[in-house]
Amino acid sequence: MPRARAIRTLLTNPLVWIFLVLSAVPMALAFVPDLPAHGYGHVWYLIPLWFFWRKPAERRRLLLYIAGVLLWVIAFPDPDLGFLGWILLWPYLLAREQDDGANWWRAAYLFGFLRAHAGFYWLGNIHFAPWWGVSLGSSIIFVLCFEGTLRWLKPVPYALRAGIGWVLYEWAHSWFFGGFPWLYVAHTQYRALPVIQIADLVGAYGVTFLMVFLQAAVFNLLRRRRFSLEL
Repeated sequence: MPRARAIRTLLTNPLVWIFLVLSAVPMALAFVPDLPAHGYGHVWYLIPLWFFWRKPAERRRLLLYIAGVLLWVIAFPDPDLGFLGWILLWPYLLAREQDDGANWWRAAYLFGFLRAHAGFYWLGNIHFAPWWGVSLGSSIIFVLCFEGTLRWLKPVPYALRAGIGWVLYEWAHSWFFGGFPWLYVAHTQYRALPVIQIADLVGAYGVTFLMVFLQAAVFNLLRRRRFSLEL
């Protein structure tokens, strides 16, 4: 009975139908001759962004997510600002500090989706379906692997959780939902030869772990220092 009530509530929710329409329209347009293959799929952004524009606190988190995505985009070619790879996660980690614990999965899903949608934009030139599918799959993997590790391995030190979670996220991303072993944190350092020398022993995942571990450790140190100053 509770399951039937939940299904009924879901089907009568107007937001669900808005979600379906905004997803189906660009998918259908992608098959129309003489229209771009992406089918104007960027309207999909309107769905998750709407939830984060209703309250000031959520708007602040949304701006941090957008800042994190922008850092991600410009850290890779072009414009190839690889040094930003050492602070890529700071906006997202800072946004987590404002998390009230409610619907945390939705927040993580949004960042994961925006990051994948911006990083794999070129899939839109092929077809909207793989672009949307990879973005959706990437966001689910992000929630389960990275955010899940941060939340469910509380006894493990913060920086170590972040490093393990992100490596797990990149590994899963390279195998599931089509397999996309690109845009690793380590890939931002392809010009920094002293940094990537350890890849001979530990591979790209080892470089990623080092970078995420260090930036999470610095972030956690700054967070604790700010907390102690506030006290």
